[in-house]
Amino acid sequence: MKQMNNTCVEVLPALLARTKTKTIRKAWYEENDLIKYCPACYEDSEKIRLANDEGIPIKNDEIPFKRHKHDKPPKYQVGDIVEMVWDSDSDCEDFCNLCGSEIVSGHYLPYVCKNDNCEDTQGSFNLNKIAFNKNLGKVRITEVFEVKFMKVAYQHPWGKFEWDTTWTKSRDNENIESLAKQNGFKSAEDMFAYFDENYDLSTPKKFHVYRWGWLKLHA
Repeated sequence: MKQMNNTCVEVLPALLARTKTKTIRKAWYEENDLIKYCPACYEDSEKIRLANDEGIPIKNDEIPFKRHKHDKPPKYQVGDIVEMVWDSDSDCEDFCNLCGSEIVSGHYLPYVCKNDNCEDTQGSFNLNKIAFNKNLGKVRITEVFEVKFMKVAYQHPWGKFEWDTTWTKSRDNENIESLAKQNGFKSAEDMFAYFDENYDLSTPKKFHVYRWGWLKLHA
């Protein structure tokens, strides 16, 4: 069964409450991912790099457009049943309800959050009171589509210079505030701030959006 890893603390409350029904994942390969996930893309990237180093122009038809852009196909398809997990890279099984960090305990000591900056500084002898298990449940993918985010600059008539964020979508009935809240963010502004910090929206970035329905716990 496919897994969907989660590490975004900003949407953790919605994830635990099962009100999160969408996620936005990058739709491109990073350079260091190419060898593993797209060898042909890596070969294209090397051709472009070597040609640039030698000052040799490359025609568009010499490198397939999609491979040249390192597009990443959707990992999940409509109908897939996916296991939701928290921090799959960690060997820990239990995580803090407040900040998503690992829970640790010592002999005859309470369970405590490993994050020294967590609001919960007391811990508890009752693990279920302060922690959740990394296996969050199963979902069925019901929709897959694309969005594109970009941060653009604009100037007010009185000279003030600010940044704003625009987006494009692959369907007409998608509302940006609704998309943000279904992803677990409090607002579209919070969502854009997160994606700008993590993915640098000063240039256009394309993302896959996955929508799902939560399955019953015994499913």
